[in-house]
Amino acid sequence: MYSSVSKVKKSLGDKGSLLLSGVSSKQLTEILANSTDIINSYIGVVYGVCPPSVPQKSQSEICATGGANVGGNALLEHICISLCKAELYRRYASNDIPSDVVKQEEKAYKDLEKIQRRELVIESGQTASVSNFSVSDRVFNRRV
Repeated sequence: MYSSVSKVKKSLGDKGSLLLSGVSSKQLTEILANSTDIINSYIGVVYGVCPPSVPQKSQSEICATGGANVGGNALLEHICISLCKAELYRRYASNDIPSDVVKQEEKAYKDLEKIQRRELVIESGQTASVSNFSVSDRVFNRRV
């Protein structure tokens, strides 16, 4: 999985205890696994992804045949958490999803589409980088 149950709980902030009352760890793990499956379905075809839930020995075998190991990628973790949060609200808050969670989910799907089109490049253990983008394209030293 691209994230953990504890990180999903932490991302819910103050509303977490209220939202998660009555939600078992098994149910939360299932939502996390579903979010991981969604991510893999978007990027797996393009990159031949080695899912992080696959045991390390199997990952090595898959990656040796040309698949990419993207476990530990910060962008994918963020996407996974965004998808989990939205699904938690859908299931356990009667579809009363806060607007910021909706925006995070929309951005997550847009990022997945960019990854699929190879506009965002995914590397293991790193944040994603935008292709055809150099440091000179950004302004770092802005004086106020």
